[in-house]
Amino acid sequence: MTARADILDERESLGKPLLISTVLHVAVAAAILASGIVSSRPRELWGNPDSLGGSSVGITPVSQIPLPSRGGPVNPLANDTESTV
Repeated sequence: MTARADILDERESLGKPLLISTVLHVAVAAAILASGIVSSRPRELWGNPDSLGGSSVGITPVSQIPLPSRGGPVNPLANDTESTV
């Protein structure tokens, strides 16, 4: 049987993980500050704020929609026809 090294006895460098964690925390803090600055600016209003939902438009339901017929020559290869053979 071979001797097994205990992985928990080895020392690990904390420099790179600490740097990555610091950069991530600074980026999250900057994003929170930027969103606060952007949301505090005056916004452009679209429409009348006193409209209370606006006005309605009347519609009339129909049972079917009339479609224009297709014009042009009839293609005998594309239609069901009786064969003369």
